[in-house]
Amino acid sequence: RLFVSAFLDWVVMNDLAWSALVLPVRGIARRSFGLEFDELMCLGCSVVRRFDASPHVSISFDDSPRPDTTSELLEALAQYNTKATFFVIGDHARRYPDIVRKIQADGHEIGNHTQHHRDLHRVSPRLLAREILQCQRTLQEILGARPKLFRAPYGHFRWDMRDRARLGSIEALVGWDVAPPYAESDPELIADYVLERVRPGSIILLHDGLSGVGGAISKGAGRAAAASLHLIIPELQRRGLMTVPIGQQLADFAGAPHRSPAPVRHPLFGVASPYA
Repeated sequence: RLFVSAFLDWVVMNDLAWSALVLPVRGIARRSFGLEFDELMCLGCSVVRRFDASPHVSISFDDSPRPDTTSELLEALAQYNTKATFFVIGDHARRYPDIVRKIQADGHEIGNHTQHHRDLHRVSPRLLAREILQCQRTLQEILGARPKLFRAPYGHFRWDMRDRARLGSIEALVGWDVAPPYAESDPELIADYVLERVRPGSIILLHDGLSGVGGAISKGAGRAAAASLHLIIPELQRRGLMTVPIGQQLADFAGAPHRSPAPVRHPLFGVASPYA
């Protein structure tokens, strides 16, 4: 028993051991049970993807803040008096604290997007907790309060995340149900994709630049997202859909998580997953 306990503790604490033992489950799950890895890792994890029967929609941005794109997003949102949710990377926030404060000052909601934008399927439970809590502490230092919303990089939630997230005052794990191709640089294509799929209660995912890709591609994606808002928001208003931060929808519906009826294709990896 002592050996087994010590071995399990080692796996939990060691990132290489975690990857070596957990990641091979991907192939077994797919071949034997038809489960995609995203689904297997997220079993028992409650993720908000959409709000049923809501008269509102929410626009969210991942990978903030950035000095070359965030200001364009804020200007477009201000033009239409629209409030959104920005999921912030802690390491970016440390480099650009004034941009984070500007997001908050403009009345937008801020969520936790981990400290370093790691793939959380590939880290040990110890590092998972560290990524969430470090980002919480970083944002508390800058803003004086800890975010209540968390979105995993790449949408990679997992079964032990809910308990770990509670340590940092996280109240909801947030996914999305509408997300155009992540590196799209044509604002019209982004808007067309969103407007064809959005419905009452939707959570729209756009990107404030892209983590882990070249600067030109990242900047192009962020600026395209900003330009697409000039097409998306007026059409949502024409349809009678009010755009509100995700937290407001959570408050309106007591935080009850809902899934859309059909899986969507993961924008980064092409994996059909109800947790995307």
